[in-house]
Amino acid sequence: LDLSEQDKADKYRRALLWGARSLMQAQMTDDVDFIFTPSPVRAKGGFRTSPEDSKILLGNMSESVSAMILVNNLLKDTDYATTADLAAE
Repeated sequence: LDLSEQDKADKYRRALLWGARSLMQAQMTDDVDFIFTPSPVRAKGGFRTSPEDSKILLGNMSESVSAMILVNNLLKDTDYATTADLAAE
């Protein structure tokens, strides 16, 4: 499989966007996220360990925030697309 540099860049861009989307879904932001959380005020903005586990661990937080900063620094405004746009590519 011989991909051009542009094809590789597009694949990396899509992977970064899907990863950022996944992290945003793991972030605790509203009342639904806090159903099983003993302290919603302390949990707000945190990243759950997995879709099935609402624990917030310091290591997960730092890695998640670092990943989001990296995506923000690597991509331009024109790189962002809706999920429908990504799925169509």
